[in-house]
Amino acid sequence: MLTEERLGEGLKKRGFNCLVYGDIGSGKTTLFATFPRGRKFAYFFDPGGGNVFLGMKEMEEDLTYVEFGLEKSDFKVQLQKYRPTAKPISAEVYAEFEKDFQERIESGFFNDVDYFMFDSVTTFSQSLLTYILSLSGRPGSFPQLADYGAQAYTAFKVFSAIVNLPCNTYLVAHEEHLKDEVTGKIIGRPLVTGRSLRSQLPAIFDEVYHLTSQDGKYTLETKPSGIYLARSRLSEKGMLDARVDVTIDFKKPLHTQGLSRVLPLAKQSPTKQQTLKGVL
Repeated sequence: MLTEERLGEGLKKRGFNCLVYGDIGSGKTTLFATFPRGRKFAYFFDPGGGNVFLGMKEMEEDLTYVEFGLEKSDFKVQLQKYRPTAKPISAEVYAEFEKDFQERIESGFFNDVDYFMFDSVTTFSQSLLTYILSLSGRPGSFPQLADYGAQAYTAFKVFSAIVNLPCNTYLVAHEEHLKDEVTGKIIGRPLVTGRSLRSQLPAIFDEVYHLTSQDGKYTLETKPSGIYLARSRLSEKGMLDARVDVTIDFKKPLHTQGLSRVLPLAKQSPTKQQTLKGVL
């Protein structure tokens, strides 16, 4: 159904959304702590994701989360396919998420959430593909083209629903490096299973950042570099530099650093734009 609304009201309802990807240890999960104070909620598919925030007083007060169980290895999944009454635990991970997410949407839970994190898109995509294989009666088998198509279709619906929630959304992914079949260049992009999903995923988000860390310094890339995919509507408007220092000083209040300085820019009207340059 088509609806008509003023631009400003639409932005308020939708919230700020971004996908941040990077290597292990690049600070993707920790960066979520730099959003302003408010009610925070997270889904963790990566094991032990919530442990990152232990000892951070602000997060211990603001954050509630759901952590989904570890998936069994492919070997154990293969063994389970000979037991028709037992579902592979990896398939249950997606089923449990879908039920919980739908219930929270219907209950209006996200109306009272200020900042929502999804960690990570990478492990979620793996769980979803395993769920699809289970539905087709082939748990643990090698995915076929139709399986990847079903995965991309379902994931696109899930992530589209997330970015349209009435709160600010922050999604995390690991990174991968691929060789471009035409140019032969190495390309860095978010790691997900399935070529269809890999190509569709970045288009869902307003902001796609690549996060790097070196010698204790953390940097957001908001524009495509020679290797890494990145896109930012804020950067296109000249409101963000192509590289932004988001190094966290844990001796200072977290909510005054990093993403807490990016968020206000996304809420501004085109006639009242400010710019954010250099260190956040």
